[in-house]
Amino acid sequence: MLFRLLAFTSNAWANATLRYVETEKLEGENQYDAVEHGKQDAEKGVSFLEFPPVLNLQLKRFDFDMNTGDMVKVPHVGGWT
Repeated sequence: MLFRLLAFTSNAWANATLRYVETEKLEGENQYDAVEHGKQDAEKGVSFLEFPPVLNLQLKRFDFDMNTGDMVKVPHVGGWT
């Protein structure tokens, strides 16, 4: 079952990972403020040099609804509930 779930959602995981490691350009009004050197254009992002043999991912199952002030279940993809 787990293998089928991973195969079914592999594109979603790949897309989410690519979005997570995208760099953000800090320029114009959003420049990086290097205290001793003033504001500068920069890129902000995350990069991974290597992964551990076992990678444990935490799935975000609930989100905060700003309209109601409640935690709501995130719609699932695949077969978990």
